[in-house]
Amino acid sequence: MYPTELTSPYLDRFSAAAAQRYEALGIERDDPDRPKKIAALNSEAFGAPVVLFCYLDRTMGPGQWGTQGCTCRRSCCC
Repeated sequence: MYPTELTSPYLDRFSAAAAQRYEALGIERDDPDRPKKIAALNSEAFGAPVVLFCYLDRTMGPGQWGTQGCTCRRSCCC
């Protein structure tokens, strides 16, 4: 998902955003159960009332990806 060699300023921004997110969720950085807590919150969709998953075959081209993106966006905004 991210480049293996993430450099500044992107690494700094990513680290700061992650620290803020975990702080807001009440998860300490040095908590040994941190990965389990994050996975649990993730599987619960962070308390969202609805979760929408959109799938598209990898063989589809940029045009289909763009159309799918617009479709998913319209579904979320209605």
